[in-house]
Amino acid sequence: MKWLLWILLCPHLLFFTAAVMSCPPLKDGQTFSVFCNHSTTLDSSQVLEWTIERYQNVDLSVANCSLSNQTCSGPFSARLKVNGSFVESNLTDVKASTSYRNFKCRLSPSRMSAWSPCSGALVVYTPPENVTCDLPTVGTNVTVTCRTSKVSPGIRCEFFTRWSGDSASTKVNGTIEYKNEEYSLRVDGELVPYNASNCTLTVPRTSFLSGSHEISVRMFSSSNASKTDAVNSTAGSVTLGEYLCGTQYVFGT
Repeated sequence: MKWLLWILLCPHLLFFTAAVMSCPPLKDGQTFSVFCNHSTTLDSSQVLEWTIERYQNVDLSVANCSLSNQTCSGPFSARLKVNGSFVESNLTDVKASTSYRNFKCRLSPSRMSAWSPCSGALVVYTPPENVTCDLPTVGTNVTVTCRTSKVSPGIRCEFFTRWSGDSASTKVNGTIEYKNEEYSLRVDGELVPYNASNCTLTVPRTSFLSGSHEISVRMFSSSNASKTDAVNSTAGSVTLGEYLCGTQYVFGT
């Protein structure tokens, strides 16, 4: 028995085969579709069932399609087409949820599990929410901490500085440490883990010229490599004095 499955992962509902598809993560709430086909000895009494494997590994039946009349019913929209011994089905206009782990296409009485090029699972992320930053602190190093109250699965941060008189910001190269505090929220009846996360930048004071520096952060989900839906926040400004018998620092916001 041979079967193939393609998973559509884009808001424009374009199909990608497994050979060429990059399988990007999905933003929570993003619309996408799943497609599978199957070649076997078909019986018109058979039913093709779509199920979703959710976070707690409980399969949820979302659509049933009859091979006899090629119609589908259920809480999710689906389509079915039969051509000889070949059957194909689309689960359409699905909204990604952090409670979803994978999809399965079951042809009764046989079973075929939805194959996904995403290492066997869908990746659904939530952008950081309520991003705030502490004022910079200065000693031997300049240190800035920024945080979010909700993100999934984690965060990545990029820090920038704009020197007084400059119109553009430049990326700060320093050490960034991450901390996560996991908690659970109920999503579609499932307990799904989220993180309250923070990132702390540490960079030597000598990396900065004297003068006023406005420090900001760009924060995005660790599963969102394209950095779309990134959240920007300003940590504040710090004015650094010259070395005169020691360094003088004046803080500002």
